[in-house]
Amino acid sequence: MKNSTKLITHVLFLLLPALWSCSTGQQASHSTTMNAHYYSYTVQTQTLPNGQEVAYTDTGSGEETLLLVHGLGSYLPIYNKLIPLLSDQYRCIAIDLPGFGKSGWPIADTLSISWYAEQLTQFIREMDLENVTLLGHSMGAQISMRLALNEEIPLQQLVLLAPAGIETFTPEEAAQMKQVMTPVSIYSQPDAQIQQNFAVNFADNQLHADAQFMYEDRLKLKADSNAYQRFATVFTQSVAAMLNGPVFQELDQLSVPTLVLFGENDLLIPNRYLHPGLTTDKVGESARDQIPNCELKMLPNCGHFVPWEQPDMVSEAILREVEVK
Repeated sequence: MKNSTKLITHVLFLLLPALWSCSTGQQASHSTTMNAHYYSYTVQTQTLPNGQEVAYTDTGSGEETLLLVHGLGSYLPIYNKLIPLLSDQYRCIAIDLPGFGKSGWPIADTLSISWYAEQLTQFIREMDLENVTLLGHSMGAQISMRLALNEEIPLQQLVLLAPAGIETFTPEEAAQMKQVMTPVSIYSQPDAQIQQNFAVNFADNQLHADAQFMYEDRLKLKADSNAYQRFATVFTQSVAAMLNGPVFQELDQLSVPTLVLFGENDLLIPNRYLHPGLTTDKVGESARDQIPNCELKMLPNCGHFVPWEQPDMVSEAILREVEVK
């Protein structure tokens, strides 16, 4: 049993997207874990009606707004390469989800995909955003699908990059993952495993030089014991939120045009340990078949980190959709 747990833990770390820094205080301006130069644009903050503070950047112009949502443990600088390619066509707003980057610590005691979706809904309303295209990566895509399914905010389009929430897990598989994914398991990771967690997001399973700052940022966070403990808690709660908030069975109810982009060499989706017979192609095809108005595009030479590895292909696919409309 002990060896089995070690094996599952190792594989689950490979399942998950890269672990990035989270904020250390209740207010977005109190974050000390992030270096400002990783943010290519001026960071602003918005206080939501419930008191939650959200950090964001706002650049570009256009009749439509592209709201960019990062994935599990990530932050808005993952869109540093994509925003310049789209800001002539869109007003590009990228946010840090509560608990990550420069946003405030989550005010909720327990996190859920629905809670994250509600924060996005409040943000859109407080910012008076109109003609919104919602773009999400990984967990951010799962949150985006939940927001669209709630139908509280009209959307122009959904763009889902390597979306979580399409691959399904049995209750037994979900329980198994939650059992081994604990704050202690995150907190006790050695540096070499942290580096591998970043590397596995790339098609060649190597941490690229231009992404080295992610790993360095993580080690800075790790040096702050209190901040790192808080990060481990919000991270594992987010994992549980993803497992507790599946969306696949509801995707036939999506009424918004949807573009799904997967990397052909995604090493994280599907879970190779729990679903060895499943392929990334099959996951993408299941999304295309389930969503009424959906286009699927598989990106060559691309892993899970779609907006970083292939921003040109992503922007071309999005802008092509704009031309079609």
